Amino acid sequence: MKTLHKGIALLLLLFTSNQILAQSNPIRQNALFRGSAEKLAVTTNELDKAFTAPKGGVVSFKFQDLVFKGEVVSNIKRYENLHTVIVRSAALDNSLLSISKRINDDQTISYVGRILNERSADGYELTKNADGVYNFKKIKTDELLQDF
Repeated sequence: MKTLHKGIALLLLLFTSNQILAQSNPIRQNALFRGSAEKLAVTTNELDKAFTAPKGGVVSFKFQDLVFKGEVVSNIKRYENLHTVIVRSAALDNSLLSISKRINDDQTISYVGRILNERSADGYELTKNADGVYNFKKIKTDELLQDF
């Protein structure tokens, strides 16, 4: 009977440790944009290039020292006041640039966007400062995004 209890305890211990190891993420992500600046200045003219490119077309952006050239994989004008474009760059390990342009009620234009890669520990988020100037600000995606 003692042998049976020891065997069950051993199996329970192995099962529990196996479940704990299955929950950890052993993949270490590299910082794809480690050589780029923390903040990249962006002009609205540069952002507007995305909205004129057709799906399947190639578009190139210059954000200070970062050149993002890729294929437009999605170009959707969902509503009269919302237009979203997604560009994939093969040169940056298939990173995605997502930009949305919204026309507000007062007819001003707002932009939101991100540059992300699922295998990268960093990325960029488009922000607007108090002066109305847009910048891509570096973010640590490995601390923000969770795999499911």
